[in-house]
Amino acid sequence: MKNGRKNDVIIENEYYTDPKTGVEVQAKLSFTVWADENMKDAIKSVEGVTKVYNTLTPTQFSVYFDKRYDREYIQREIEAVVKCAS
Repeated sequence: MKNGRKNDVIIENEYYTDPKTGVEVQAKLSFTVWADENMKDAIKSVEGVTKVYNTLTPTQFSVYFDKRYDREYIQREIEAVVKCAS
């Protein structure tokens, strides 16, 4: 690695604390993707992805998906499309 980068893409599930129970719960329809800033269209092209938008930085994306699709499958497809586009 000449530039210090460890990964081309990182996908993290999002969690929040349920205000009624105080239990940490996984977000049902979204997760976070870290990838190059020009990958927004590639991520959006994955079947089942409904919305992609930047959050705090140009390389951090919030990804929303159709509940009819499998979360893990969509995440693997996003990882593949980002690696192929890089």
